[in-house]
Amino acid sequence: MTTYEEDMPIYISIYDKPKLKRGPKFSCTLTPEEKKERARVIASKHYYNHSEEIIAKNKLYRKSIKSKKINEEI
Repeated sequence: MTTYEEDMPIYISIYDKPKLKRGPKFSCTLTPEEKKERARVIASKHYYNHSEEIIAKNKLYRKSIKSKKINEEI
């Protein structure tokens, strides 16, 4: 007597397949402190490379706030 198990296709349930993980992939191995330090260094480099532009923008921002306060008082 022969068995036909070898001839039968293998049934794979869709529920048995591994599912993809949801959310972002975390490939960064830095600690939160190291991430903060890296962000601080990047921000300081950007500030010192573009300091004139940033100071001008801050002056315009402060000037607009003063003008809004003056207009509200009137």
